[in-house]
Amino acid sequence: MDDLISRQRLLEYIHGEPVGRLLCDKYNLDGLIEQLPPAQPEIVQCKDCKYAEYIDDVQALWCTECGQGRTVAPNDFCSYAERRTDE
Repeated sequence: MDDLISRQRLLEYIHGEPVGRLLCDKYNLDGLIEQLPPAQPEIVQCKDCKYAEYIDDVQALWCTECGQGRTVAPNDFCSYAERRTDE
C-alpha cells in the first residue's frame, strides 16, 4: 500500500529546508501540492481480510492479527487489514 502524508506536513518539511524554500518560490510548489487530489486509502472489511477466520455456527470472525485475537463482525475493519488473495 502507498504511504500517506498530509499536505500540511509535506509543506512544513519543504519549507524547513533551505533548498526547498527556493524551489517553492521558483516553481510554486505550494500551489502544486494544494492541487493534488486527496489520498483514498483502500478499506478492507474483516469479511475480506486474510487475518479473519470464520467461527463455526456464529455470524462472527476471529481476527488473528489484532493483539491476542478477538471476535469481529464481518463489516468491521481495522488498520491491520490486508485483502485476502485466495478468492
